[in-house]
Amino acid sequence: MFIFTSLQTASNFWLSYWSDSADHPEHSQGFYLEIYLILSISYVSLCFLRITLLNMQSLRCSRQIHKDMLTKIIRAPVNLFFDRVPVGRILNRLTKDLTMVDSFLASALGSVAVMFFMLAANIFVCMIVGSAWTFPLSIVFFIISYKIQRMYMGLNREVTRLGK
Repeated sequence: MFIFTSLQTASNFWLSYWSDSADHPEHSQGFYLEIYLILSISYVSLCFLRITLLNMQSLRCSRQIHKDMLTKIIRAPVNLFFDRVPVGRILNRLTKDLTMVDSFLASALGSVAVMFFMLAANIFVCMIVGSAWTFPLSIVFFIISYKIQRMYMGLNREVTRLGK
């Protein structure tokens, strides 16, 4: 993830350097374009690798969860569990849980990881390029966004409960 974020930041810095050197060119436009293409292609390759590894791990987790769920259901006492819980509800629950793992969990975790590293990289760049006031302001914004997130999560829980 660090290399992934560094390549994106480096390509942004390279574009800035390229546009600054337009008035007094030291190299040809092809040189600047080649460096930018190398950075961009490396970034895209790492994106593809990250998504591939994340999906493969998601499939492995899904298989393990399916195996564990099926084992627990098969070993459940017949007179206590299957008499009270309809088979349709069991299948519906299994399907819903596995759909969440297969479809949403991997992409959500990948997005959280990418956004965390991007945020750290952006704060780092702002502190280097900007002033020293960047860090205290980022703490203030973290506190504000945390409070907004807490309000959202309470509301989201209630909406989720209504949907079930």
